[in-house]
Amino acid sequence: MEDTGQSSLARTRKPKVLVLVFLISIFNLSISASRIEEKGYEAREQAQNPEDEKLFKKYGWTIVGKINSLELILPSTFIHEAGEYPIKLYWAYNNELSKSIGLDFAPYLGEKVAVEKYALSEPWPDSTRPDNKAYGVTMRAGLILVGAYIHSFRGYSLDCSLERKQFAEITKKSWEEWIDSYIDYDNEIEKRLSTMRPEEIISEYIKASDRHDRTLARACVTRRHLMIFLQSNMGETSLYNEDVPEAETIKSIRLISMDELEYLAKSNPPGTLEYEVKYYCAFTEHGKMFSEDGINYWFIQMKKETSRGGWRIVAIGTGP
Repeated sequence: MEDTGQSSLARTRKPKVLVLVFLISIFNLSISASRIEEKGYEAREQAQNPEDEKLFKKYGWTIVGKINSLELILPSTFIHEAGEYPIKLYWAYNNELSKSIGLDFAPYLGEKVAVEKYALSEPWPDSTRPDNKAYGVTMRAGLILVGAYIHSFRGYSLDCSLERKQFAEITKKSWEEWIDSYIDYDNEIEKRLSTMRPEEIISEYIKASDRHDRTLARACVTRRHLMIFLQSNMGETSLYNEDVPEAETIKSIRLISMDELEYLAKSNPPGTLEYEVKYYCAFTEHGKMFSEDGINYWFIQMKKETSRGGWRIVAIGTGP
């Protein structure tokens, strides 16, 4: 998804995508200098590691230049808490891709790793994309190669293995089956939301947006869709966006009514419910550059990402 959130309240009827007005319009997604040390574009002039060139060549990839060198500390665990930005899941996901070629960085969680990001001459495997660039990533703990995968061009897709295999092919699981093992079901927010009806989740999301509570707002959304924001509108030198506060656009938001659209049950994916949500939103001066105060409508799809986790928002659109 490429929408930045600023135009998400327009009343046009568009195909449903995840809008998450609160999360995107208030919080800019960028790389945090406190978490990742970027050595800058001068890294392009550095010679790439010959071991990396050999590794990528083995799987039919050609390195044409180094994009960036990074040093970062891996999270201490892959287990994701309700409302967290999904960086832990980024690493859990890409460790699966690395394991498909015999690498594994799980033993190095909580430790510093060195990452190289390369430009590749071969395109991303999905030829239907208009700009299907692909980047190569390698990770080392000291001198030990612990991870390698193919990074997608920003926002188009999640990553794939050096063998050009997609996630489901490697794990032999659907996203829903896989993510179930990476959720902290003892988390208090997780436990509370798992007992709620779809209508209650929508109400919680809007109340969290009104309070500017980004943790609760994120917790109301499926983790699969949170993953989209990791690479949406991302800079070329980065691995993923981090969540950093920006100018606030929403002053207040209030739910007026919601109605389930039962007639869409046959056209929506199985297990998905859809609601027409009417709400009033007032914007800050910054937000008024993009939208006017007043009554608006969302069309929100709900599903159970996992049976234990209960209902979550899977998509928000401006038309059914």
